[in-house]
Formats: sequence, C-alpha cells, structure tokens
Amino acid sequence: MWKELFETEDEDVTVPDVLRMLEQPSLPEWKRLPLALIALADGLMVCGHKLLCLTPAYVEMLEDTRSFLQYPWGREAFVSTLSRLTPPQPSDPSKMDKSLFEQELKQWIRVKLKTQLGKLRNEIFDWLHHDRGGLVHGSAKHSSR
Repeated sequence: MWKELFETEDEDVTVPDVLRMLEQPSLPEWKRLPLALIALADGLMVCGHKLLCLTPAYVEMLEDTRSFLQYPWGREAFVSTLSRLTPPQPSDPSKMDKSLFEQELKQWIRVKLKTQLGKLRNEIFDWLHHDRGGLVHGSAKHSSR
C-alpha cells in the first residue's frame, strides 16, 4: 500500500508531505481518502513524533478502509499521549537508582497535582463568589452577571 500511495519505498514521508499531495489537482481520486485518513491518524490522533512521520503499519491498514475506520483510534491516541506524559526512562534501566527515580516521579506528580488543584481551587472559589461583582482569579466567564 505504501508504494502505491507514495510511489516510493522511502519511509521518510511526513504528514505535511501528504497534505501537499492532497492539494494537487492531478492526484488520482482513489488516493484522496486513504491519504486524508493517514494524515488524520498520524497528524492528529496519534502524533507521536515531532516531525509527524507516517507510521508504516497505519498506512498498510489503509488496504481495508472499513477496517481502518473501525480501528480503536481513541485508545491508540490515549496510549500515545500517556507515553509522552510520563517522565523519561533511562537508556539502561539496570543502572538506574530506583529510589532516585521514585523520588523524581513523586516530585513530578506533586507538581502536576499542585498545578491542577490550584486551578480547580480558583475555579471553585470564583464559582462560589460570583456574586461579588466579578471574578478574583482573572477569568471573565462570570463577569457578565
């Protein structure tokens, strides 16, 4: 499927390359849907690479469009996103000081939770005190009351 879509076996095709292909009026009609789908999958739902490189396995899945559309993209996107939210792993885990890793992980979690709880606290405070003529924490969503 890769060679048919891209007319090359080179796997350095990126989402911007695909979008440029889709802009070409001379692009065969049968290529348009598969190219649009792979641009959505690798460029939006499961963009796990900063350069937006295409995933060969996803391109091969395009041989059966119906199956491609039924694939659990939400789960794939969640797993991909989750892997980017966790702290980086050392290249050689056997050399890692596990207590240091645990401390760093706990600190990372504390910072994330503190940030989110602070935002939540401000939202709750603003919601509870909306009758005091506006918001205290900079949001303008209740100021019209």
